[in-house]
Amino acid sequence: MTKPLTRAETAWLVALQAMLDKPPSRRLGFYTTGDRDVAVYDLSKEDQINETLDTAHVEFCGAVDRHDARLGRLRFPAPVHSTSG
Repeated sequence: MTKPLTRAETAWLVALQAMLDKPPSRRLGFYTTGDRDVAVYDLSKEDQINETLDTAHVEFCGAVDRHDARLGRLRFPAPVHSTSG
C-alpha cells in the first residue's frame, strides 16, 4: 500500500498547481520525451507544428525545433514518464 502524502508534499503540490493554473499568457505549451525535462514551446506555432507532423517524417520535438518554437525547459526532481492512454 502506498503511503499518503505528507503535509509538506501536499503543500508543494497545491502551490505548484496554483502556479500552473495562472500562466502569464496562453503562449506556453509543454511536452516531455520521458526524462526529467518538460520542454516549453511556443503554442502560437501549434498549427505550423501540426502541419509539419502531417507532412514530414519528424517527431513532435523535431517539428518544434523546425519552427524555432522551443522556449525553454522545466527540470523536475524525478522522471516525467511519457505515456499514452
